[in-house]
Amino acid sequence: MSRPRHDPTAEARAADIFALLTDDDNSAAVAAFIELLRFSPALRDWLWTEFAQSAATRERLAEWLKAGGPPPANGGKFLAFLASEQKGFEHERLRLKETLPARIAARSYGGLARNAIEQIIRSYQAGGTDLGAYLLAASWKRTKAPESDPRLLRAGRRFFAEVCGNSRPELLKRLAQAVRLVGDRPGAAPSKTAYGFTNWWKLCLLLHVLNHPKPRYRIRELCAHLASQHLSVGVTSVRAFCRKHGIARDRRAGRPERGERA
Repeated sequence: MSRPRHDPTAEARAADIFALLTDDDNSAAVAAFIELLRFSPALRDWLWTEFAQSAATRERLAEWLKAGGPPPANGGKFLAFLASEQKGFEHERLRLKETLPARIAARSYGGLARNAIEQIIRSYQAGGTDLGAYLLAASWKRTKAPESDPRLLRAGRRFFAEVCGNSRPELLKRLAQAVRLVGDRPGAAPSKTAYGFTNWWKLCLLLHVLNHPKPRYRIRELCAHLASQHLSVGVTSVRAFCRKHGIARDRRAGRPERGERA
C-alpha cells in the first residue's frame, strides 16, 4: 500500500481531532461546560444564584442526573423546575402569551406553527439536497461562532449518530453536496437565479405566509403577492401547493374584508 501524500493541513487537522478524541472524560466535559457558560448568560446567572445559594436546587439536579432522563426540551423551564420556580415560570409564560397579539398565536400560519413553515422553507432552499445535511451546512455558515454553538454541537452529534451508529456513510456525501450548495450561493439576498423559478415562487409564497400570519389564506391573496413579485403562477398550482403542505385556505364566499385584501 502506498504511503499517503504529505499534506500539512490535513495532518494538523488530524492531530487536533486525535487530541480531542483522546482527551480524558473530565477534561472534555469541563471544556464543553466552559463553552456553554460562555454561550449562555442565563445559565451563568442561574449557577451564580440558584445553584450556588440553594441546597434544594442542587439536590433536585442531583436526583434528575441520577435518574438518567433525556435532555430537557425547554432549558428555561427546566432551570425553573430545579429552582422550584415552576409555577412562577408558567405564570409568566401565560402572561406573555396573553399580551402577544392573537395573530401570532401558535398554529396561526394557515393552521401550521411558525417552525413548521420555517422547516418547509428550508426544504425548498435545500432543493434536492438532503435536508438534514443542508440544515447543518447552512447553520454553520450563518453562525458567528459555529465551533462553540451548542445547537450545532447537538445537531452535528445527531447527524453523525446516523452516519456512524446506523451505518449510513452516504450521508457524508450528501453533507459534502450541501456544503458546496451553501458555498456556491451568494451571501447577498436570495434570488430566483440561486433557487430556480419553481422553488423561488414557493419560497416567496412561504415568506409571505411567515410575514402575514392568519388562520387561513385566500388563494387570490397569495396569487396577488406572487404577481407583485413579478411571478406568474396559476391558481391551480398555488392551490395544489397549499394542499400539499396543509396550509389552510379561506373558502368563504364573497370578496375579502378590507383588512384581508392583498
